[in-house]
Amino acid sequence: MIQILMQLTILKCTSLITFAVGSIGLLHMKLSITFIASLLCFSSYFLQGQSLNPSSYNKQQQWVDSIYNSLSLERKIAQLYMAIAHTESNMPYVEYLVDSLGIGGFCFMQGNPIEQVSIINKLQKRVPVPLWFSMDAEWGVGMRLPLVQPLPKALMLGAVQDSMLAYQVGQTIGAQMQRMGLHINYAPVVDINSNPENVVINYRSFGENKKRVAKTAASVMRGMQAQGIIACAKHFPGHGNTSTDSHVSLPVIHQSKKEMEETEMYPYKQLIQQGLKGIMSAHLHVPSLDNTPNMPASFSPKIIHDVLRKQLGFQGLVFTDGLNMQSVVKMHSSATLDYLSFMAGNDVLLFSKLTSAGIDTLRRAYLNGIITEERLAHSVKKILSAKYQAGLWKPVTIDTMHLVEDLNNQIHELYDQVALSAITCVQDKNEIIQAICKGNLSEVSLVSLTPQSSLFKSTLSQLGLKDIIQLNGSNSTQTKKDIELIKTKKKVIVCVDGLTQSPLKKFGLDSARINIIQTLAQLQNTIMVFFGNPYVLRFCCDAPSVLVAYDESEAAQRAAIKVFTGEHQPTGKLPVSVCESFKEGMSYFSSGWRH
Repeated sequence: MIQILMQLTILKCTSLITFAVGSIGLLHMKLSITFIASLLCFSSYFLQGQSLNPSSYNKQQQWVDSIYNSLSLERKIAQLYMAIAHTESNMPYVEYLVDSLGIGGFCFMQGNPIEQVSIINKLQKRVPVPLWFSMDAEWGVGMRLPLVQPLPKALMLGAVQDSMLAYQVGQTIGAQMQRMGLHINYAPVVDINSNPENVVINYRSFGENKKRVAKTAASVMRGMQAQGIIACAKHFPGHGNTSTDSHVSLPVIHQSKKEMEETEMYPYKQLIQQGLKGIMSAHLHVPSLDNTPNMPASFSPKIIHDVLRKQLGFQGLVFTDGLNMQSVVKMHSSATLDYLSFMAGNDVLLFSKLTSAGIDTLRRAYLNGIITEERLAHSVKKILSAKYQAGLWKPVTIDTMHLVEDLNNQIHELYDQVALSAITCVQDKNEIIQAICKGNLSEVSLVSLTPQSSLFKSTLSQLGLKDIIQLNGSNSTQTKKDIELIKTKKKVIVCVDGLTQSPLKKFGLDSARINIIQTLAQLQNTIMVFFGNPYVLRFCCDAPSVLVAYDESEAAQRAAIKVFTGEHQPTGKLPVSVCESFKEGMSYFSSGWRH
């Protein structure tokens, strides 16, 4: 029956129309009504409802239809919008969006968790249509909330070979969001970081191997969605192979259509097959998919409808990336951006800079027959269905008692497990790890490139390591003397910490420290230990012995300590290629590590 209805509608609506968007200027667009007709309102939310039993599905549809029919045109359109909520700076504007416009929901940024939950409770009591709330919490709500411990970043998780750990991370993030009264997480990042100079994705990616990225991302997704959270994979169709930050300028992806389909879209295909509920469209120009000049994927019907909906068969919610990002803000007015996003096939419009103007533009497009009732109902009813499935059909009050404790529950233990499973011996040609484990720490020297104390340095000292050499890169004469001394030692651990995760400004390394790293890495008696982004290995591609811990958390330091005390044998694999010597998938294991 559905197929017959779709065919009849498509046959009826095959003409092209041109629309000039009123006061926002001469924006002439040819819009295929075939495209609009194919987005019939019964497609996605109907399919979502099929997972419910008939009684529950009927109740959902009754609630959705009742709410939809009760709304004015303006308030139906307002359901498409999700705005930023800053607990300390824009609450008056948030209340205006709720009371005057009837907005659909909000994305919370930095703040205090108790304040955020209190605001959620307050706002839900004053609205006739329940709001839904989201957060960009790729490594847990601790990414946004200072009182909550974060979970590991994606690149560390990409080194882990145990999919159950990735599931547990997703499940824990989902539980955190559920406890906060949140419904959507703009994660996981499924971009394949094939460009080492990528400044915006990089450590936010699970790596460069499409199958590993898809497997890890799917585990995280399933864990979150098991907690009732909508996972929103990003950034479609793929933000990994670029060095341009889409927050600032519009990146251009130069890959062929075949490369995009076989590589960048591979994780999306896998996650869609496993029940992915949300996808974020990216502000990227991909000429092989749409050669319209300077056309972002997020505004492209060819990419959102033809590729994502039709070719990949995605029936879930499509969210725009932030419509306040400079890459698109410099292109059009705010209202035009909203209009283009909706007409491309997005369901939810994130962070419009002028919501009221956008609503008015979409309203006029509807009244002029450009936006059909079917197209509007398609997205609005899908949003209402998602709200129903999140339990928002009934009043919900989130308890703030013990909130911070609950959010931090078991994070410490889970981080330890991930860090231990991720730590990677890339290579150890001279068996330095084996020599240290089977000897006495009093025979080991530790070279520190930063003056700061750390758990790694202090714990090894407590366990018997006595010889710590502090290198000061600013004094070249003394450094040369210290390096000559290091050459005489038997077993040397070089601790490289104080790093940043971003490739910008060389991961926080100045030229002096880079020179020291390059010199020490070539010595046959040293093992380099990097507490940071594995891409930093580019500075010592000829190092015979390298251990990567992925970040400077205490969990990562504890994992490194266990390697050198023989309590743990590294099982992680390098998730990215750094140079010819250090390729994705590399790891080193020695039978001599076994006691």
